[in-house]
Amino acid sequence: MVAYKAILEEYPDFDLRIIDSKTASLGTGVQVVNALKMKNNGKNIDEIEERIRFIADHLVTLLTVSDLNYLAEGGRISKSQAAIGSMLQINPIIEVVDGEVKIIEKVRGKKRLLKRLVEIVETRADQIENQTVGIVYSNEEDMKIKLMEAMESRFKYEELVVRPVGATIATHTGLGTMGVTFLEQYES
Repeated sequence: MVAYKAILEEYPDFDLRIIDSKTASLGTGVQVVNALKMKNNGKNIDEIEERIRFIADHLVTLLTVSDLNYLAEGGRISKSQAAIGSMLQINPIIEVVDGEVKIIEKVRGKKRLLKRLVEIVETRADQIENQTVGIVYSNEEDMKIKLMEAMESRFKYEELVVRPVGATIATHTGLGTMGVTFLEQYES
């Protein structure tokens, strides 16, 4: 808002809309992709703003991490939970809800984790065939490929955007981060 006010002082007619994405990383990227598509299709700024606000309110961002120590360092879990969870190969499924990070499930083993992520998308995504779906990952190329293959074998969607996780998110989640983003409610 400070930057916006500074711009308005110099350019009082500048029409900038500020929207809380309520997410991070690829979730924000999916919103940008949608805004650019709308702009390229001739939609005006009011239509774009309305759509992006809708997306922000209905976007689901699910993440998982390989190294629980990063969650312990960030205060999300205790160090003893991280040690026990790592020993038992527990993988948390984390959801970003209104900008807050919440552990919604704990799954044992990578194979089950991939299966569960796809199941969640299947039960919660609305009209996925019309959506831009996102996959985010850090250094685990094989897990990224397995998630992409699982998603592509189960769903048809308008577009799949696959990107590496950014440095800011990786600082909090560590290597082995993987996630998926989609709309829980779709409206054209």
